[in-house]
Amino acid sequence: MPNFPAKLVLPGFLLICAAPLLLLTQYNQPYWDDYLFAALYRQVGLLASFKHYYLHSGGRFSSHVLSLVGNPLSYGWLGGVKAAALLAIVGQVASVFFAFQSLTKRALPPWQAGWYSLGLWLVFVFISPDIHSGLYWFSGLVVHQLACCLGLVVPAAVARAWQSAAHRRWWLGLAAGATFVLAGTSELGVGLLGLVLLTAIGGSVRAQRRAAAKSWSFLLLVLGLGFGIVLLAPGNYERMASSPKLSLAPLALAAQLGRGLRLVLWRPEFFALLVVPVLFSPLAPRLLPHRPAGLRLPLFAGAGVVLLGMVGGTALLSVLIGPDLLARGVNVLYWWALFGWLAACWASLPANPARLPRFSGAVRTLVAALLVVVFAAPAIRAWQEALWEAPRWAAQCEARDKLYQDPRSRQRKLTVPPITRVTPRYILVRGYDIQPYYNHPLNLSVAQYFQLDSVRTDAGWPVRAAF
Repeated sequence: MPNFPAKLVLPGFLLICAAPLLLLTQYNQPYWDDYLFAALYRQVGLLASFKHYYLHSGGRFSSHVLSLVGNPLSYGWLGGVKAAALLAIVGQVASVFFAFQSLTKRALPPWQAGWYSLGLWLVFVFISPDIHSGLYWFSGLVVHQLACCLGLVVPAAVARAWQSAAHRRWWLGLAAGATFVLAGTSELGVGLLGLVLLTAIGGSVRAQRRAAAKSWSFLLLVLGLGFGIVLLAPGNYERMASSPKLSLAPLALAAQLGRGLRLVLWRPEFFALLVVPVLFSPLAPRLLPHRPAGLRLPLFAGAGVVLLGMVGGTALLSVLIGPDLLARGVNVLYWWALFGWLAACWASLPANPARLPRFSGAVRTLVAALLVVVFAAPAIRAWQEALWEAPRWAAQCEARDKLYQDPRSRQRKLTVPPITRVTPRYILVRGYDIQPYYNHPLNLSVAQYFQLDSVRTDAGWPVRAAF
């Protein structure tokens, strides 16, 4: 049994990193769009509220439906966002596990694949610029993170289809359904999945695998039809009309793209994810015989696809948002970079095991130490929030909820205490709050949900507001 303690190092480390993220779900609170979607749903029902958002906000039909029907606040369940966050974490890890097992033909025992999947998910979490929207904010989860998960499910389901002739139609049906749902979520996710499908079609044609090429082409058609519904939404153009006007001059666009790429790529976390495949190199000889037959692509081509997705996605965010990129959109790009780079390395491995790249134990240890250093700061902040900041913050938020729901508060201007004695660590607690004036958008959304005339924080509170 001398190696038994060593076998516990990886699971123990992963559990220490994951535990605070799970604990924080029990302090999660509704935020902004969560209130708005639920308020309209409770007032006019699903069809009328969906019509309103499709006509005036945008065409993300899948996200709109989930933000209305799946929103716990739609049923008056304020604490439901805690369960939703926990479910979202489980769903993200499950999507990674499903893809890992599908693209290796279940060569590893489920428990071992589960630990690796949890580790990869933690890599994503700790490189994300906006952990709150990636794990806890319901309205962000049903747009961007849903797209991320489905972006793994689609190619994994196709891989399963070609591994099981008896259930091929079922798996292809799952891939088609996931593709259609993804089309109605994040435009960035749609573009990245489209790039995956085009790459798969090209690879299938090059390998003369006509049946596979037809399957990938059908999925591309489904994606196009679904995204057509998005593009036809009048809300897209209404939203664009109200957005700040961006210069379309070539030099201005190039400058915006350059700044965006610098913000996305020039981060230690991005360079850290590039060395993650080194840690999986000892598994290569064992897993190589189980690689799907069509998953072959030279490394330069796979890396080019990943880079094209990063540049194209950054360009899209730069045009739609501006040079200060939306952090939850960058989350999608980092998910793409992590799993796209892993897939590119996996697809590039030579068929002959004798030619597999090998890294010494010292190199793998160095890479592991580098990742620990990079990810230590967010892991420590997560524990700080879970043990100290989040309980205080959640208790004050829930005390406010009682004031909002007090029958004596209805139909009048309500002033509530500010959040105090809380330091945001930017995991769950972001440092955003309603303001001391009534017309701030977050104030308006809270007032609308609780059917108040208006709500604000007390600017004269004796203890200074935390944020």
